[in-house]
Amino acid sequence: IVMVPRFTRPEALSRWAIQILDSEGARVVDEHGEGNLPPVLVWRGQIAGGTARDGEYTLVLKVWDRAGNMAQDSRKVFLRRAPPRVVMEALKDGDRVKVEVKKTEGEVPLSYWRLVVKDTKGEVLREVEGDKLPFSLELPSVVKGELVYNLEVKDILGNRTRLVNRKVKVLTMKEKKEKGGWVESF
Repeated sequence: IVMVPRFTRPEALSRWAIQILDSEGARVVDEHGEGNLPPVLVWRGQIAGGTARDGEYTLVLKVWDRAGNMAQDSRKVFLRRAPPRVVMEALKDGDRVKVEVKKTEGEVPLSYWRLVVKDTKGEVLREVEGDKLPFSLELPSVVKGELVYNLEVKDILGNRTRLVNRKVKVLTMKEKKEKGGWVESF
């Protein structure tokens, strides 16, 4: 979590403190320093006992000016380390091949995804990107057997899934019905 403090009326500080409280209000981080704040503060989810659990936290920033006046602000944040989970399917229907990418779980919205689909010889068939899933695209009907793809998905919390040179079998409608759904899960 990147924190960039902004002041409405900047003034030299004598000291500062930042506390991070868990959802029960217990202090899990307590950092402080003399003088002005660093321009950027970063919390990587580390606490005294190791790594913080996923969940809601409250960031509390306190600053003191040279006269000893204290100002305080707080913000609630959500820590989630799990990368986005998605599934991909390639389906041949007549003379078309349809590729679908779908998010499988999680309430964290995506900020970005990028998909590069290649044939087994490495020739790029399509490159697409966006910020919402599900997504589908059609490929040339010459595609047979398998596809190779690179897929990167990033959520708004910065968690990322990156898959490079993965293969997915191009199924017929009959094979899909026999398998019962999505074929590639990660």
